[in-house]
Amino acid sequence: MLLKAHPHLNICVIDIPPQLYVTEQYLSACFKGQVCGYRALRGMNKIGRDIFDKYSIVALAPWQLDYIDGVSFDLFWNSASFQEMEPPVVENYAKYIQKMVSKWLYLRNQPDGSSIVEGRKKNVEAQTRMEHYVKFFSDFELVDRSPSKVIPNIASGERYDNMIFRRKAPKGGERET
Repeated sequence: MLLKAHPHLNICVIDIPPQLYVTEQYLSACFKGQVCGYRALRGMNKIGRDIFDKYSIVALAPWQLDYIDGVSFDLFWNSASFQEMEPPVVENYAKYIQKMVSKWLYLRNQPDGSSIVEGRKKNVEAQTRMEHYVKFFSDFELVDRSPSKVIPNIASGERYDNMIFRRKAPKGGERET
């Protein structure tokens, strides 16, 4: 929907298999010839501006983040996945994201973290919570936070928040709006 409304954008989708495969197939059907997928890039150890100039959508696996070179993004968007990861994993993502994102972060996640492992239920052993987002994304400041209306409504009482972060102004510099 975002690309349909703003066809000038470049979008980089990062996901784990098999979700990445399904996403690529769907987007390729919607945006013929505009998607560069994992298979086309899997042998590359540098994914530069030329790829993003040629394609509207670039789909990557998480381990390819390190190969993005010389590309800056205005916005990073994460919806309901960071709370499913342990804090060290989110911290690793944040390391890459802070290098590549020049303006904004949008996170929709559970500020109190996902459920702790209980018996055979597969959840997390350590929760990624609001304080982790603030710490891991320290080059950004939280400028807005509000409850998210998740559809369908979560009956179990889980709470999701919309969190908007803006890149902090460099020392002695003006913040870009």
